[in-house]
Amino acid sequence: MAIPHIVLYSDANFMGDHTHVFESMSYVGDPFNDATSSFVILEGQWTFFFDSNWQTPMAVGRVLGPGRYKFIEDETCLGAGTNDRLSSSVRLRTRSRFSFEPAGELTRLLARRRAYRRMR
Repeated sequence: MAIPHIVLYSDANFMGDHTHVFESMSYVGDPFNDATSSFVILEGQWTFFFDSNWQTPMAVGRVLGPGRYKFIEDETCLGAGTNDRLSSSVRLRTRSRFSFEPAGELTRLLARRRAYRRMR
């Protein structure tokens, strides 16, 4: 089984600092919070958010798979207004090699977040 993997870059065209991501992250961490301009998805299906803790989807309903995304604002990526604004990501779990349920996975993550907020 392949390991989910993204490489985030601070600048367009895969330039600048980079970091590797292997799982959903409620906060991408410094120095990549609000500073990501391009990325490469090596494995997995992913969706992205403007805010930490999976708040405010960057491109509602858009799930990105393996590919080279040279500029985050490209229409083939997350679209206008998304450069230097990524704060969290969700790796969508697959049930089989050819199908996945992004809505189900996202619903579970959001339910966990609501439960966590109630505990605080």
